Amino acid sequence: MIEGRYRESHPNPQGLLELGASEWNVEAFVILLNIMHGHHRQVTKTPTLELIAHIGILVDYYDCLEVVEIFYERWTQWHLDLKKHNYPELSLAITTIVSQTFGPDETVLLFIALVFKNYVQARGLFGLAVFNTDGPLETDLAIPNRVLELIEQEREKLVEELLEVLFDLQDCLMARDLCCTLECACRLLGYLTRQMRSFNLPLTKPERPYLGYSAKRVHEMLRSLKAPGWCTDHNNEPCTLEVVLQDFYVPWEPSIFERELCKKDAR
Repeated sequence: MIEGRYRESHPNPQGLLELGASEWNVEAFVILLNIMHGHHRQVTKTPTLELIAHIGILVDYYDCLEVVEIFYERWTQWHLDLKKHNYPELSLAITTIVSQTFGPDETVLLFIALVFKNYVQARGLFGLAVFNTDGPLETDLAIPNRVLELIEQEREKLVEELLEVLFDLQDCLMARDLCCTLECACRLLGYLTRQMRSFNLPLTKPERPYLGYSAKRVHEMLRSLKAPGWCTDHNNEPCTLEVVLQDFYVPWEPSIFERELCKKDAR
């Protein structure tokens, strides 16, 4: 623990190694010292999420994951907030993701998962961040810049893909024969325009970095588009926005996490 890339690993003017703890959470620092010195019975079995985050800050700073990792695994088993965020595979085809959010607690969980290299949990939280944020993720936690950049990069990419679905549909209703008749196309275009307006979306596609737009918001709009079925050609199925959208729909999964964030040099 005394050998590392931090200032305490270098002797002070008196030739002594001195650990400054004024900036650390006292309870977290005591837990870390108890783990280091083998006083494991004195280590709490059910720390709060905030306390685990403070321990994670120390683990990250002192680069002592190996000695603390077994306790993190136990905390994962005992701590409900950690267990419930072991998310399954995510894609826009899974409606349950719409009910998930990404806020301050999830930011803390992402930091903890990265520090303790719980990439299953981190992958799910990464996906939620991409799906829910409407701009760059800002935090005082030591989440690697590469992670924050990837979240924003993937958010912009996903928002762009979803907006393209919406505005391509708009263009096609104006210029192509997607419906049984011109009247039907005009009717669907009117429904689409009104619903875009209700979501405060402009009639022309916004530009990157799409600040204020989350993938979740655009996705919810795409899923909520409705238009009563109506067609003058009774030999065809009724034309609806839901039916037309089927040709434009593109699912997404946060597979970039495996390619980029799980590398040893990602940090």
